[in-house]
Amino acid sequence: MECWIIIYFNTCFIVYNLLVHSIDCQCVLPLTKGTWLSSSRGTWTIPENRTEIQNFKASLTPSVTIHDLACYSSSGNRYILGTSIQLFSTIFIHSYTCLEIRTTSNSPSTYELYFVTDIDVSTGEPFNSNVSAVCDGTVEETGVNTNIIVADGVDIETVKQSLPDVIRGEYIVTITDQNGQTSNQTTMSSCNDTSAFYFTETGNVTQIVSAVGFSDSGILYNLKSFSSVGVTFIYTYNIDTSVDSSTTYRFSCWAVSQVSSTVYATVYPEVCQDGQNSTSVPRGGQILILEASGIEFKIANLLIRSQFYLKALLT
Repeated sequence: MECWIIIYFNTCFIVYNLLVHSIDCQCVLPLTKGTWLSSSRGTWTIPENRTEIQNFKASLTPSVTIHDLACYSSSGNRYILGTSIQLFSTIFIHSYTCLEIRTTSNSPSTYELYFVTDIDVSTGEPFNSNVSAVCDGTVEETGVNTNIIVADGVDIETVKQSLPDVIRGEYIVTITDQNGQTSNQTTMSSCNDTSAFYFTETGNVTQIVSAVGFSDSGILYNLKSFSSVGVTFIYTYNIDTSVDSSTTYRFSCWAVSQVSSTVYATVYPEVCQDGQNSTSVPRGGQILILEASGIEFKIANLLIRSQFYLKALLT
């Protein structure tokens, strides 16, 4: 799309096919120049001036799902970005979203992204045409609204996080994949490296179920986790050399809970879904039941139970 940027004092006017809209020339994104991998919004390019996100994935029209978003204004860690959408040959509309981009302990290599803008029922996307209202909402840290951004080429070993206690251990895994196929010929360990899942096939699993955790290598690094209403959400990075975004994905979101020595988990590609919990997931996700098999988990579980009984005796 042909456009021009006209600078007048501290205000820029961006022109899209004779449509004019003012933007803040001081609106600079925290992401450094280069390529960035987002967990659910595609692979981005950040130009040298850091005033736009190129190749942002959003289904704003049936035929166009990739957009270049210009940064219009910012306040704190919130950024209003927008694009011009062509409806007909001479009719364009502006569409905006408000992103909250949070630093992490590994910034500037990783960030967390949250949509502030409410979902537009007509598109199913957190965009709308009223720029003055897109940042009015509040941000909730939910499985559905949490996105991870990672600088391309970063050594993932240097940015992975420790897994929560709920899923540390060694397990025998029963998996029901996205096609409804079930197998119990997989093990998982997170003992030697407590920042990653290591899935290993004990039989000819590849002919029974799809890639466990949407990973061919079976190695997934934890980038973020938090708990909400009895469920722990975990965001993982798949170290496969390449992914096909069909049976394997770079990012996935897990919902996990524990009952005694059994861990229940579901996993969905890229981002968690509405209605996903540790035992149920919308179509396209996988369901796992993990039975503890390692002595490390059994000792830890015994200590927890001993503390519980000792507390009961003392009260």
